[in-house]
Amino acid sequence: MKVFHVANAERVEPPGHFGHLEVATITDLDEVAFRAQVSFCPPGGGGELHHHDDDDQLFVVVSGELTFRIGSGEEFTLGEHDAVLFKAGEAHYTENRSADPSVSIVVTARR
Repeated sequence: MKVFHVANAERVEPPGHFGHLEVATITDLDEVAFRAQVSFCPPGGGGELHHHDDDDQLFVVVSGELTFRIGSGEEFTLGEHDAVLFKAGEAHYTENRSADPSVSIVVTARR
């Protein structure tokens, strides 16, 4: 069992992200079969267009909103309690275009 307190967690700005987006890691792939993170995205923050060769990635917006762009150029915005799943190889970009901070749970699972 592992108890995680977000308020006490170390936050880092991961490579390939911008605008002071920070994540706090709950679990990592070396601990269990998935990585779970809480993502804190201020207005203007986000992640550059990228994909994961071997990992599926689920985003669940807890508060605020996030705009996503996929490899084809299509864009969509998710609000509170909305989710999107990207399968391995699917390119995605994220950005908080709103005036309010966004918090998401991001789960990455190895195939």
